[in-house]
Amino acid sequence: TVTILFSEYVQHRNPLYWPNPHTFDPNRWAKDKPKPTPFSFIPFWTGPRTCIAKHVVMMLMKLTLSMIAKNFDINQDFDPKKKPLVDQNGAPLKILGKVNAYISP
Repeated sequence: TVTILFSEYVQHRNPLYWPNPHTFDPNRWAKDKPKPTPFSFIPFWTGPRTCIAKHVVMMLMKLTLSMIAKNFDINQDFDPKKKPLVDQNGAPLKILGKVNAYISP
């Protein structure tokens, strides 16, 4: 079993894309500032302004992942003495350490 996790909380606080990610800085959206990297900020994931093609994209994502799982062997490798996930109330928040995934035909 392979679990793929995505956290918009972690994505929106990634220092790779955001300088001072834990600081509230409305000026980062000023017109004279460079635009953020595509997909680094996803404010319309849910709510009244959600993407109208969300259901189609989710279906395509499931289809793609099922085709990968059907046609390839997916293995993971991590130190069993260390938990790879940090969770809060059962919701995984981030991966600690190194978790390798290997895909082979």
